Amino acid sequence: MLPSAHNRIIFTVFVSILLIFSVWIVFSTPDRAAFFFKNQLILPVFSSAHVQSEDIKFDRIVFDKIALDEKGFGTIDRIEFVYDWIDFLFHGTAKSLEIENLELTVTINKEGQIKIGGLNDDFSFLRIPEILRRFENLGIKKGRLDILSEFYGGFSINFDIQMRTDSAGKRHIIIGSIHSAQHQLQTDVKISGYIEKNNDWPWHFDINFEDTRLRLYGLEVTRLSSNLTADGNFKGFYHIENEFDAGGLSFGSLAWHNVTGIFQSNQDETNFNITANTLGVDDMEFSVTYDPNGAGTLNGTIYTPSLNDFKNYCQRHNIEFVMNAKSENAENEKEIFMEYLIPLPKVLDEDLRKPSIKVTLAPDFWDTNTIQVQITQKPD
Repeated sequence: MLPSAHNRIIFTVFVSILLIFSVWIVFSTPDRAAFFFKNQLILPVFSSAHVQSEDIKFDRIVFDKIALDEKGFGTIDRIEFVYDWIDFLFHGTAKSLEIENLELTVTINKEGQIKIGGLNDDFSFLRIPEILRRFENLGIKKGRLDILSEFYGGFSINFDIQMRTDSAGKRHIIIGSIHSAQHQLQTDVKISGYIEKNNDWPWHFDINFEDTRLRLYGLEVTRLSSNLTADGNFKGFYHIENEFDAGGLSFGSLAWHNVTGIFQSNQDETNFNITANTLGVDDMEFSVTYDPNGAGTLNGTIYTPSLNDFKNYCQRHNIEFVMNAKSENAENEKEIFMEYLIPLPKVLDEDLRKPSIKVTLAPDFWDTNTIQVQITQKPD
């Protein structure tokens, strides 16, 4: 039995509406994708961002000349999203996100607080697993951070980073580099690692510093090489371990060589240990350890062939030496290991670009082998 004319009309109208709706869905997908990428991926990170021009196509969306803050200090030349419209329509995913010529200004105030121009302060946007689910590949080409600080001065860091999904689709492979050739920081850093695509999102990174020179807050490190490994996940667990050595280390008028150290940090605590030898004829060895307990302290040991050698060393380097320990043969005591402790918060409250150091041997020194070290700002 043939359908009635009335039913044929209803069917024809229904199919027409469905066809029109399908065509609208298809042809509106690029605009919807552009709206999504801008409002879900750019503005949550930089709420004042302004895009100067857009190029919207079925397979890619390009945003050009993006100002990341109201003053235009932070900029991006180009953001390109490459996507398959069917995957985006049904899964909200894209093939790649590429950022070119990212420039950000970082300011550090007297209290050490860091602010990145234009970046939202609450970091609620930092949902890395969600971002990784949406993109197969991510990349930043020719990134630059301009760092400004009253204490540290101004310097720039250039970086590139690429993340690609492996052939099995189970792991994001990450390769990056950091370069700086400034007075305060000269370094070349190589980064490699991966992020597993499972419920815990475990990650691993290897970071190698090559021929690094650092001048910072009265401290100078030369010919530094370092191998840092980091493991963790996005549920709060992490472990970082870094072994390093440096040709030279100086603080104020003090200088050492043969510097070695180890740094360890996890979600519960951070600690490090550094050992170095004095330059010249002194033949003394210093070590320093950071103790996260006890409100954060620096403690360590000093080896000196004799107390007289240590006294002379202090005098040559403008260190105030106070001898309250009494002993008939104090000047001739040999092979001495001394211990010290410095409350770190008190030290960091001072401007240490020109430090004043005072060493005191208390009356009980020969019983405890402990010396008192005070580091303060040198009076003008």
